[in-house]
Amino acid sequence: MTRDKIVIYGIGSLGVKLFEYNKRDNLFEILGFVDDKENLEPLFCGLPTMSYEQFKSKYNPYDCKVFIAIGYVKCNYFRELIFHRVINDGYELVNYVSPNSICFEGVLKGHNILVCDNVFVGHGSIIEDGVILSVGCTLSHENTIERFTFVSSCVVFGGYSKAKRNSFIGIHSTIKDGITISEFNIVGAGTNVLKSTESYSLTVGNPGKTRKADTLNITI
Repeated sequence: MTRDKIVIYGIGSLGVKLFEYNKRDNLFEILGFVDDKENLEPLFCGLPTMSYEQFKSKYNPYDCKVFIAIGYVKCNYFRELIFHRVINDGYELVNYVSPNSICFEGVLKGHNILVCDNVFVGHGSIIEDGVILSVGCTLSHENTIERFTFVSSCVVFGGYSKAKRNSFIGIHSTIKDGITISEFNIVGAGTNVLKSTESYSLTVGNPGKTRKADTLNITI
C-alpha cells in the first residue's frame, strides 16, 4: 500500500512522539521536519530540518502533506496559527490515529487530529480540527471536542459532555456527563469537573472549583 508523504511541523516533544509512533506503525513516509526556530540543526530524529520558507520552496502541495506537532502553549494558539498558515498555502493536513486506539466510525470531523494509544472515542462523538487526544483518554459517547483543544492522558469524559475550542484538559481529570467546558479553559491535573464553566476559566481540585483567568498567559 502506498503511504502518504508528510512533513512534521514542530521539533519539540510532540514531533518526537509522532516520529516514534510512525516508526512503529509505518502509516506515513516522513520526509523531514519544519520549524520556525532560528539556527536549526540540519537533522532532527535523523531527518532533514527546514524553515517554513525552505519547505515551501522545496515541496508544493502536490508533493506532500503536513502534520502540525505543536502542543498546548497559550491554549493551543500556536498550533491554530500554523494550521491556518499551512491551509492557506494550499497544503493538506493529515490525521494520525494510532492503530491501538478505538474510534467509532465518523467521529473524526476535522484535520490535523492526533489520537494516541489506548484512546476510546465513543459513538456519536465529534472531534474537530487540531484536537490532540493523549494516551489512554476516554470519550464515553456523544462527546464534542472542539477545535484546537488538548486532552491530556487518562482524561475521562462522561456522555454528552463537551470541551469547547482552545482548551486544555489536564492529566487524570474527569468531566461529569452533560458538562460543558467553555472556550479557552484550563482544567488542572486530577480535577473532577462537576459544573459547566464560562469562557477563559481555570478549574482545579476535587471537586473542581472554577475562577475566571487569563488562560492565554498561564504556564501549564
